[in-house]
Amino acid sequence: MATTGGCHCGAIRYEAEGQALTHALCHCTDCRRHAGAPMVGRTMYRLDAVKVTKGTTKVYASSEHGRRHFCPDCGTGLFYTNAEILPGIIDIQSATYDDPDAVPALVDLAEILAAPVIELDTQGRFNFPNTHPLDLTGAESDVLASADVILALDVVDLYGALSRVDRVTRRAEPIAPASAKVIHITLADLAVRSWVADYQRITPVDVPILADTSLALPALAERLRRMLRDRASGRDADGRDARAEHLRAKHDALRRAARASAEHSWGDVPIAPARLAAEVWDAIKNEDWVLTYGVLDGWARRLWDWTRPDQYLGYSGGAGLGYGPGAALGAALAHRDDGRLCVALQPDGDLLYTPSALWTAAHHKIPILFVVCNNRTYGNDETHQEVIARARGRPVENRVIGIRLEDPPVDLAEMANAFGVHGEGPIEDPSTIGPALARAIRIVKEERLPALVDVVIRAGA
Repeated sequence: MATTGGCHCGAIRYEAEGQALTHALCHCTDCRRHAGAPMVGRTMYRLDAVKVTKGTTKVYASSEHGRRHFCPDCGTGLFYTNAEILPGIIDIQSATYDDPDAVPALVDLAEILAAPVIELDTQGRFNFPNTHPLDLTGAESDVLASADVILALDVVDLYGALSRVDRVTRRAEPIAPASAKVIHITLADLAVRSWVADYQRITPVDVPILADTSLALPALAERLRRMLRDRASGRDADGRDARAEHLRAKHDALRRAARASAEHSWGDVPIAPARLAAEVWDAIKNEDWVLTYGVLDGWARRLWDWTRPDQYLGYSGGAGLGYGPGAALGAALAHRDDGRLCVALQPDGDLLYTPSALWTAAHHKIPILFVVCNNRTYGNDETHQEVIARARGRPVENRVIGIRLEDPPVDLAEMANAFGVHGEGPIEDPSTIGPALARAIRIVKEERLPALVDVVIRAGA
């Protein structure tokens, strides 16, 4: 069985046949300087088991005999060879694998334990299939409040994940009971060098485990499987079957509630975000799709079927305005030659920070569908202004000053046309969303060109 991977931009692809000889974290000065990180995860293979299937790496002599192989376009480090010390051996940077072991291993672990899984940040990386009956994302408060043990995996802001913050007072209250034991598997602790950080505060952990989750989870799952196999008692002696059925019912209820909410707001004008998410899903569900940016207030995860890590690029992590268009184009450029349909659920305010990305898409003929979720405001700021105004007894109607983008509204479809991108909209009639998406998708798929559909939605979820 071959393990596949590649660089960030997709210019370099590789395959590794068979099993790895070993997997390790290297702390040497050479590796740290090359990666700009405290350590590098590396998987060792026989040299003849690895082949580059696309592109040509650039090679840098980082020491007398050490050779670093990286992508000449995006700079991603891929391989390390040393003919003197490691003859016939090649090291692969394990973070460049297509299908990190952590996702299937997390599914395996959850099923062994019959434990609910929640993604505390739906804008982060893909962690767990939302179609799995143990996925309870959306019921965080209930799940954490009743937990006796919490296993956190690579959670950077663990304090924020386990707390509920009052938007007015900015005070945080814990969600999980004080008696709950917290286990945290992560390498992020290596990045903590002081008692202050840019994400709330460090939270107490009962069992901190410094490890790569892609290695730790398969090992943990296998250990648990052996423990359960060695037990003399029956399969459901600890109630796992009953718990799994209970969690399945809660999962199904969450999915039904999301669909019901979308149906309830189906005819709303301005268009409801749930309606738009459902329309996009209906248009792409039979395609091999990639969501390159945006989750539309979480509705994409609630209503779509997210089953593979390569279906979602993830979030910036820094929430920088203007990030979306460039990130979406980068992903679409990587997929330009493989026929996958790249879709960006693009907020309007974010687009207006870097609109020239549309010219880049047109100039380089990058096939991508931009669905602009246009609420004609900086919604997060407007919501915050309203909360604060109510708390301080100030006029709520002033929340829109300097925030709304509606006098006059920006014609984003015409803006796209001006940059050479096919533009549709602004769409304000919900019944016209589907046909507009169909026309745009035809251009992306058949003509291999970018297209933009501007849909005017209401502010808020």
